Amino acid sequence: MQVRASGYMLAGTLSLASMGAVAHLLGESLHWSAVVFVRIFATFVLAITYARIAKVPLVFTGPVPLWTRSFFGTVAIICNFYALTHLTVTDALTLLKTSPIWVGILMAVLHKRSHSGRVWVSLVLGVAGVVFMEQPKFEGHWFPILVAVCSALFIASAQVSMTYLSELSTVSVVVHFSGFASLAAAGMFVATGAWRYDGTYAEGTGWWLVVLALLGTVGQVMMTNAFRRGNAMLLSLIGLLAIPVAVLYDFMLWDRRLGRMELAGIGLIAVSIVLCAPRPERAGDLEAGSLP
Repeated sequence: MQVRASGYMLAGTLSLASMGAVAHLLGESLHWSAVVFVRIFATFVLAITYARIAKVPLVFTGPVPLWTRSFFGTVAIICNFYALTHLTVTDALTLLKTSPIWVGILMAVLHKRSHSGRVWVSLVLGVAGVVFMEQPKFEGHWFPILVAVCSALFIASAQVSMTYLSELSTVSVVVHFSGFASLAAAGMFVATGAWRYDGTYAEGTGWWLVVLALLGTVGQVMMTNAFRRGNAMLLSLIGLLAIPVAVLYDFMLWDRRLGRMELAGIGLIAVSIVLCAPRPERAGDLEAGSLP
């Protein structure tokens, strides 16, 4: 069971890291709001198609946690793609991976528990890692950095909301979330005026959008299957492979090399994520299906 779950997690991690690279590539010729709309609307179409074929009941109202999951997940995915199209793939994915730190803090607050020393140490290391990574670039890129950190916070909020939805099927939750997010992304696309674009699109843009949608959907399904079957701590550690994969994409596609300060920052963030990864006894607390 653990081997299969690890395989799902590895496939999901590689898919979502590759999606990040494709999103960054598309951001060079498309407005970021168009990219996020295509990503989430494709997930909605595929999820609702599967739900109808499998005769899974759809939930349109549902309990409050369902709405908070959809709201937090929607804000997270919008922030996610803004960061992916405005930062390097490595910077964006590393910052987005800090969500376990926020999960630890939120769970302690909701359950009225004092924060353990591990959580405080991980928080300090995570903040130090962000400073190490981004200090040379704060003048020109402070807003995308802030958006990426906020995305990690909202991802964590969506994950915590999922712990209260065990009675609903994953498909029902995904349909609700992706439908809600599609409406929000469409509104963002109109509000930003991106639909007025009349320039020339890069060659192959349409195909890259299809690849983006498929990678995002496959990645989400694989990670959902992984967290339903495996140990959450082990799977969280496997998820850290997204960072070296992002580094490789940055080097291969954009010839970007990391300096010592950036490498030190990534190392500190990786350690902070490991410290806040769900412990074995809490393995069933969170699900990757909550990820945007």
